[in-house]
Amino acid sequence: MILRAVAYLSVTLLGLILVAAPSYADRLVIPDLGVNAKVVEVGQRDGAQVSPPSLWRVYHWRQGVRACQPGSVTLTGHNYEVPGGRAVFRHLDRLKVGAVVKVTRSRQRDCSYRVTSNRRIGASTSVRSCYAWDGRARGCLITCTGRIGPANYTHRRIVRFVLPRQPFGGSLRSRPRSS
Repeated sequence: MILRAVAYLSVTLLGLILVAAPSYADRLVIPDLGVNAKVVEVGQRDGAQVSPPSLWRVYHWRQGVRACQPGSVTLTGHNYEVPGGRAVFRHLDRLKVGAVVKVTRSRQRDCSYRVTSNRRIGASTSVRSCYAWDGRARGCLITCTGRIGPANYTHRRIVRFVLPRQPFGGSLRSRPRSS
């Protein structure tokens, strides 16, 4: 068996740190919104997750919980329209309770979560629970909203989801993707 060492490559782009690391997630698929976006790992700066530089990708904090694992996986993205298209979470406000949020992972099982809530909260309201390390496998999609200027917003949209349980307490995970 050949063991492969995984190297972390930090790249500074426009003052943001992007990290190529072992994949926690490859893609985020939200069928009800037509979202099928690449997930990119991001680091932190000054104690906070860096702001996503691309409008069309989804971002996962690399120090956070992995998809399908106990705790809360958090995925962030932008939501506004620009010439030539709209950002990945542009219509996140339309996502209904019960909708599927699927995370695909290379060489591992994909996870199909179910939406439990979709709320707009004040920009200063804590989202600490979205980064919890304990409890049931769950997660949050987070985007800024109520924009009043570049990099300035009044609210956040938080969509919470859970990994459904099978009877007898097991977790329901989708089957491995066929090769």
